[in-house]
Amino acid sequence: MRNQGCQELTLSSLLIAALCLEAVLMDFTVYIPPERMTWTEARLYCQRNHTDLVTGNIVETDLLANWLETVDVKKLWIGLHRDPEKDSAWKWINVKTGEGVSGHDLSQSGNWAGEKQSSQCAAVEDDLLWYSVNCSNEYNVYCSAGDKILHHNVVLSWYKAIQYCQNNMSDLATITNTNKDYLKSSGWIGLYHKAGGSWSWIGDSSSDYRNWAPREPRAADCGFLNPVPNKWNSEVCSRELHFVCYEDDLVVVNENKTWEEAMTHCKRMNTPCVDAPETCIYKNEILNLEKLQDYSYVRDRIYRATTDEVWTGLRFLGGEWWWMNGKEPQSQGILPECPSHRNHCGTLSNSEYNAFWRCVQAGATYLFVQLCKMLFLATFFPTWEGGAGVYDFVGEFMKSTVDLADLLGLHLVMSRNAGKGEYKIMVAAMGWATAELVMSRCLPLWVGARGIEFDWKYIQMSFDSNISLVHYIAMAAVVWMFTRYDLPKSFRLPVTVLLALCVYKSFLMELFVHVFLLGSWTVLLVKAVLTGAISLCSLFLFVTLVHSN
Repeated sequence: MRNQGCQELTLSSLLIAALCLEAVLMDFTVYIPPERMTWTEARLYCQRNHTDLVTGNIVETDLLANWLETVDVKKLWIGLHRDPEKDSAWKWINVKTGEGVSGHDLSQSGNWAGEKQSSQCAAVEDDLLWYSVNCSNEYNVYCSAGDKILHHNVVLSWYKAIQYCQNNMSDLATITNTNKDYLKSSGWIGLYHKAGGSWSWIGDSSSDYRNWAPREPRAADCGFLNPVPNKWNSEVCSRELHFVCYEDDLVVVNENKTWEEAMTHCKRMNTPCVDAPETCIYKNEILNLEKLQDYSYVRDRIYRATTDEVWTGLRFLGGEWWWMNGKEPQSQGILPECPSHRNHCGTLSNSEYNAFWRCVQAGATYLFVQLCKMLFLATFFPTWEGGAGVYDFVGEFMKSTVDLADLLGLHLVMSRNAGKGEYKIMVAAMGWATAELVMSRCLPLWVGARGIEFDWKYIQMSFDSNISLVHYIAMAAVVWMFTRYDLPKSFRLPVTVLLALCVYKSFLMELFVHVFLLGSWTVLLVKAVLTGAISLCSLFLFVTLVHSN
């Protein structure tokens, strides 16, 4: 809800007509509540009533500062805070989780006013009083020497002073009641500011002795914006200031719907405008994410969605991807070139680890397929009871035919994943190969690695697992090409042959071993050559097909 008396600014480029707002693009609105609060209270207020405190990676601070000048607000809390895990770093708040900070270190940004971020290292000045100054400043150095401290006439930053003392087999000086009289001139000492307002000595030594100058130390953990010079400043978090919140126009609907149902649902979500005439209504549309730079923000905002992916207004029409507002995506290259009939609608993943969990799901599918294969073989192909040295050609061929289930499993995995062909292939193959490694080789390799006696068979197993990974990548690529409805006629025969080779490769290997009585290393070499040939042919067909489209 918007509060009475709040100053607000809409930062967007939306179509406005007849007092109605059509929310078809990303839109941010900022608010300045009339209350003054501490930084922590301000963030809780913004999260409770809007989205969060304003950050510079969401709202353009130049435009914001110009507007703040017009409303005559001098100092406002923003979503800038010292990193609790790294005292020298300043970062924007984490909008995704609603807690802590994230992103790049902003401590060296040119947006800081005056002395940049708050002072965080202690130095002795010529008056022999201590001052909190920027760690990047340069002073002489005091190093510890047993119970004494020594002054070194070198000019270094605080961090380089640490290295200098360590190179001289000591640490930056810890000042105590017993050695304080050795301070004769300016220089760095080993006292630094930690997140949370506390000061600590570097190294293993400790001391309660302090000799701060008046109004020192000046360290702070929270950042505010001064709009007149448009610069950041640090301040004690407990001070009460005005603050600026932001709110976007995103609404995450935690209901499972088809793409058409989602689009209809969004259109029916008409919200009356607050503090406006009754004729003002906010109209909602399914999200059209035209700007690629908004992708990361939207993904963070849908972090708590109940599904791995959410629908967007992306649709494959006439051989190209389009947003439902009639605009083309900025880059068609990151989208599937020719999706299957069932995958013509666009989604957005709510996790940067989505590919990992897709691989886990592929591995689970592998386990299910292998269980079905074992049950089928145990039921219809009992153990061969022929004489020694007799090879059951027909029986082994029929058993290998059961590996067709692997093709169906890989197709199932890839059909459930949205994305480009390369992504589908790698997710399916990695999941398949990893599951096979865990089930058939992991335990023997672990036991062998812990064994006292070396055995070459464990090296062979390692090579064999890598050959299997290449095999499954090739198999997934062939399955992906075979299931494409636009596969050229000239590709059908070679793709079908490659599919047959993938299925009956193990049968061919057993036949080679039986006929030629091959040794273990020779078998591994033949398997690698056969797998390499299938993989190179698959790669050639895949690249040719992709480039032809």
